[in-house]
Amino acid sequence: MADNPNNLDYAAIRALVRGVEDLIDGEKWALDRKAAQKWKKTPWAGAELVICEAPRADPKPHYTYVVSPYTVELSWLVDYLKNVCSAFVNYENKEAFYGRLGDAANRYMSQRSPVHHNPKDLCFAVIREALRIIEEADRGELSAVRNEVQIKQIWVQLHPGGSDKAAGLAIYWCSSSRGSSLANEHFSFKGKTYRMGETTELIPQEEEVMHMAEYHECG
Repeated sequence: MADNPNNLDYAAIRALVRGVEDLIDGEKWALDRKAAQKWKKTPWAGAELVICEAPRADPKPHYTYVVSPYTVELSWLVDYLKNVCSAFVNYENKEAFYGRLGDAANRYMSQRSPVHHNPKDLCFAVIREALRIIEEADRGELSAVRNEVQIKQIWVQLHPGGSDKAAGLAIYWCSSSRGSSLANEHFSFKGKTYRMGETTELIPQEEEVMHMAEYHECG
């Protein structure tokens, strides 16, 4: 979990991120020709996030690849968010931070036909994820693990697509003395609401008990 220093002004960070929406509407990336040429020649690549126009012949495991014709626009935005969010993004959570931005871009493109893709909506999708990350950081709930959420002060690892009957599998640990489960608790993940199912497997581990459960998307 990332630190949440009291002197960090998250309201100001949110305002800066929301302010970039006006820059996107005005296609600011096209006005800065030098930056556009830079990102066209060498799109963003860092913290295990790679933006590219075509699939890589030798993709690296655990990297997030965003293949899009809008490499200039997306690279410009990610670089902007890097500067705005630098106060709370650190060596522990940077892969999760940039990976989630990449996930948001890929979700946008996978949920629409390519003929309906456009750079503005792509950037807005990434901004929405950035704002969710900022809210988590403000609450002290930003995890350095990419697919992890906090439910009732318990960290839960999510494995999307890990079940053929549910949205995925969840793993979490409770103390032996507590012995409770998170069944039927609701939580948000990647912009959607889910419900935790009943524990399907309990595995004692010294002073803790590992719970494994399915989680379901709420209609």
